[in-house]
This record gives sequence, structure tokens and C-alpha cells, in this order.
Amino acid sequence: TGTVFSGLRFATMSVGDYVQLSGFPEGAVRLRATRIAKKAPATGNVDEVEIDGVVAGLTAGEFTLRGLLVDYSAADVTGLPGGAPADGMTVQVRGVLDPAADRVLADRVTFEGSTAEQLGDAAEVSVQGTITSFASIADFRLNGVKVDASDAALRPVGFMPGNDMVVEVEGTWDGNRVRARKLEARRGRVEIEAGVAV
Repeated sequence: TGTVFSGLRFATMSVGDYVQLSGFPEGAVRLRATRIAKKAPATGNVDEVEIDGVVAGLTAGEFTLRGLLVDYSAADVTGLPGGAPADGMTVQVRGVLDPAADRVLADRVTFEGSTAEQLGDAAEVSVQGTITSFASIADFRLNGVKVDASDAALRPVGFMPGNDMVVEVEGTWDGNRVRARKLEARRGRVEIEAGVAV
């Protein structure tokens, strides 16, 4: 599967093990794991989450981030522009999972900025993530960033990208999209620490 195990093996993993997962989201409820590491049991709540993405569906006290519902009503949002999240804002959320309500209870929401703010014209960039909004090789998104890979070298040779594939692109940011010179099938990371459950 391409998943790296550290401190345990898949065959020996059991319910109640405390692990750290790194990987990429696949849809709203799955994570494609690239690394699973055994951790020492935590004191207190073990379902800690850290995730970044673009705010969508903002309502009073809630928004969605990468398909996950986030309750920020009790979170520290003082670091956000205007002291509040906004649709389209790129943020990082830290908090705990509330599996009963299928949501993340945020402790803190911090501003990550937009791609345009982080990159200047002609900046050399490398972006990895899951492909979404795939219309063609010249028009898709990678972690919310527009990409044109029509002139990119594909690795492996003959690789045909599409939605939900994990890739890395290297190229130049032109102020609107990444003009990729290389597109490679890859694995990547999001981090979750939690107790293993059935």
C-alpha cells in the first residue's frame, strides 16, 4: 500500500493502540495513510486533530474544512484577520474529534494566508496533495491551488492524473496558478493522533 509503519506492524495493531497517522484526505471520511507510528498513551483526550484548508459553508459557530465539520464557537480565533473566520480563508484548526456529533471541536483557529499572499510572481514552488476539480491536465486543483500541468514531465512516464490521486508538482507560480514542469505520483501528509477504534 506504500504505508510506512513505525513501532508496530499492521498485523500487530489492535483496538486501543495510540497512533499518529500521516496521509491525505480521500473524500470527507477517509484518509489515505502514508505513515502510521505507535505513540505513548496520552493523558486526557486522545483524539487530537490538526488540519489545514480553506473555510467553506460558514455559519454562526461552524464551518467545513476539507469536508469536516468544525465547531469553532469556543475556539481562540484572535489570530484571524478581523478576529473571525471567513469563507475562502485558509486556516489551520487544532482541536479534538467529537465522534458522536461527527465534527471537530476546535481549540484554536489560526490564519494560514492565501496562496497568492504566500507566493510572489515567478516563485518556484512545490505542492503535493490530492487532486480535485480535475477538468484536464491543464486545469485541476491540488490542495486548493490551481495547476496547469500541460507542459509537465509526468512521473512515472505515461502517468495519467485524475481526481483523488495523490501527486506532487514542481513549477512556477504565475500569480494565478502553478505552471508545472514536473508532475509525480506521490504520497503526502495530514496528521491525526487518536486511539485506534473499530
